[in-house]
Amino acid sequence: MPMDPATFTHNYSKVLVNAWTDKNYLSLLLKDPASLLNQAGLLVKPGGTVDINQAMAGKADINAAVDAWNQGEKSGRYVLYLPPQPQLGMETSAGASAVAADTSYCCCCTPCCTCT
Repeated sequence: MPMDPATFTHNYSKVLVNAWTDKNYLSLLLKDPASLLNQAGLLVKPGGTVDINQAMAGKADINAAVDAWNQGEKSGRYVLYLPPQPQLGMETSAGASAVAADTSYCCCCTPCCTCT
């Protein structure tokens, strides 16, 4: 049964954050993706394989990631897009330069003079 987009997006997001922030997790993901993804709620059917696709990073939207994953239900060969970790403060889209250039905000959780 194909995974619904909301469930996929939720579980996929957790996998990406873990891969971006924990080198051991990333290493395990690249070595044994099916086992790790099953634990994360991205279920791989028995005998299925997972291809980690870093070449498509940044070129595919979430709908393409959902579709690629759900094709694995039919073929037994799942594709997981693994984009590079986003860099905060970097321009990522048209019009973002004004936001990225604005450093007058406070982005921490502790009170400071700019937050009060």
